[in-house]
Amino acid sequence: MSEIPFLITGKNVSKFKEIDPFNPSNIIEGYLCKTPDLKYGMLYINRVNGLKVDNIVWATPKMFYPVDRNGNWVFPKVREVRVYEKYDGTNILGYRYHDHDGNQFVTYKTRLRPILSDGKYGNFKKLWDKILDMYPEIPELILKSGCNISFELFGKKNKHLVEYPMSLDTRILFARFDDGFISVPDIFESSFVPIANLIKVIDGNTDLPKAYDEIKEYLNQNLKIDKRIIGNEEEDWITGMEGSVWYAIGPEKYIQYKCKPKYVEDLHFKWACGIPKHSIYTTVINSFEDTDDPTFEYIVELLKEEYEESDIYKKSITIKRILDDIKFEMNLKHKIIEDYKKNEFDINKDKRNCMRFFGENYDKKLATKIFILLQREYGD
Repeated sequence: MSEIPFLITGKNVSKFKEIDPFNPSNIIEGYLCKTPDLKYGMLYINRVNGLKVDNIVWATPKMFYPVDRNGNWVFPKVREVRVYEKYDGTNILGYRYHDHDGNQFVTYKTRLRPILSDGKYGNFKKLWDKILDMYPEIPELILKSGCNISFELFGKKNKHLVEYPMSLDTRILFARFDDGFISVPDIFESSFVPIANLIKVIDGNTDLPKAYDEIKEYLNQNLKIDKRIIGNEEEDWITGMEGSVWYAIGPEKYIQYKCKPKYVEDLHFKWACGIPKHSIYTTVINSFEDTDDPTFEYIVELLKEEYEESDIYKKSITIKRILDDIKFEMNLKHKIIEDYKKNEFDINKDKRNCMRFFGENYDKKLATKIFILLQREYGD
């Protein structure tokens, strides 16, 4: 039996037993680690179809900024730094596991779930099925590479903050090997699946804090925030790069750090001014990847991965308001999609009758919001 890299008891571990929808004859059981470090989201699968197995799955780790809470630079001594684009979507890990007889299987997960599935508010499996149709070689790539692969699922149909021109797409972010080693995206540059965009390679002897600020400014210049009138309403329209990921390459391993533009996350004032509203918003949005009904307490636990508990509770009113607002939006979206499917509408072929129905059955002030939603979900 392999040594399990995390304790399977305690508050940072959850037990699971679920059907694998990508291999529906399999029921997998085990433990998921929630400790916010290199073990974040990793799995120990100890049973497949009731029979004992020994699967350790390294996943997508938690990334931090290269400064501590006092604003001190904590970057290690490195040979070089490779800076890649950070995408604004949902992280999907493609991973391997075996059953009692040694048969290998490929499946997928979000950060804090053992298996990719569709919930009331998140159709992540449905979206990923579209990606597998676009890039059918993904399962074989995972098997042949001998590692797990971290992807980002992004586009109009999975919009978070940044508006992308494509309906849906993915990028390979890195590989996670069985010993926990993290690769750079370029390990897959000869595959048919696109990899993250390389922004810059920086020599380790460079003034790295200065280079970090320069990349922040570069990201600022490439992030555009406009106000656009859609129908009768004004909507934020944000395009460009959501941020960057820095791979600090030392003699033995790569360490990941994140760098975001000022409009998305202002590093210089983050610790002095408490928790940015954007961080709360992003945390709440991402929580729906884990559960259909995130609570205030659950959001607090997620925020504690990066912030002090005392600072979090100072923002209690803001957290609860953002959580309530997003739940309202999620419920509204769920109801609209239910009505759309029930009435067998096609926004592409019969926009007039489709929107007439929603105009008659919903508040007319929501007309633009409904149209944008249906276009993102079902538009050509």
